[in-house]
Amino acid sequence: MSGASDSRPRDFSGQPVVLVFADSLSARRRGETAIAAAGWRLGCSLALSEAIERIDLQAGVDAVLIELDDASNGVLDALLDRVERDAAAGAYRTIVSFPPQAIDAVTARITHPDITLLCDPDPLTRAAGLGAALARRGPWLSEEPSEASGKLQRFGVEVGRIARALAAIAGEAQADGEFGANGGSGRVSDRAPGFAAEPADLSIVPAETIRRTIRARRLRERFFDAASFADPAWDMLLDLMAARIEGREVAVSSLCIAAAVPPTTALRWIRSMTEAGLFVRRADPADGRRVYIELSEEAARGMAGYFAAARGLGALAA
Repeated sequence: MSGASDSRPRDFSGQPVVLVFADSLSARRRGETAIAAAGWRLGCSLALSEAIERIDLQAGVDAVLIELDDASNGVLDALLDRVERDAAAGAYRTIVSFPPQAIDAVTARITHPDITLLCDPDPLTRAAGLGAALARRGPWLSEEPSEASGKLQRFGVEVGRIARALAAIAGEAQADGEFGANGGSGRVSDRAPGFAAEPADLSIVPAETIRRTIRARRLRERFFDAASFADPAWDMLLDLMAARIEGREVAVSSLCIAAAVPPTTALRWIRSMTEAGLFVRRADPADGRRVYIELSEEAARGMAGYFAAARGLGALAA
């Protein structure tokens, strides 16, 4: 009897409608499997070339899942631009799943916080990303926050704490006369990227000091589980500070490597720290499929102040 029960059509009434667009048959199958496992309604499963026309025709879509195997598809840029605009209009949620080689192509066009980015996700990570994206949109889920949503909330709190801490360091250094005139309230979160600020005094922080700090952090992984010391925010701040001193540009893909965590996690940190005013995005004028990330002026002052204080203690900052 159980077989007859299993064969009955499922009731999808009230479930979110998700459109799947992919650049290969295997990518389409991944998306279909994820939607079926979640018990949601599959509105369609089509090639990227058919995506924009289908979005125009589809009524009542709740989410779009874009599954990529690479970044070379000629219609990808137009589709990413479309979902970015639709996210700004609050039309639906979008989840983009892509391989590491597509990081720069995707992040060059996607900035809206309502678009979930998943880099090389396993099935569990993909399911969590879908759930977290849809949990913020419709009434079909419990009002109790999911575990994924709770993690995201705690993550946002942590980013805010880092921003305030760096701003405080910058403010203390300015009060001590290290960096010139005080540039304002000292709260990074109050500042838009690109605000006018007193440039950080980089002369007090040798690039080799920061590189030595990074090497010391990686050395710990020879003796302990790397996950025990994961701190992507600090690793990225260090890498961007070193790059600033050396006059080197850092693409999103390179910063993900410096974060020393899974790329999906690194991308969440990059997005949130950009929103907090710690990082600034800058387009690559020679390549529309790449953006560079750099420290904001206030974050750079905070890092300079930190290393000045550490030097005063005779300690290697690690």
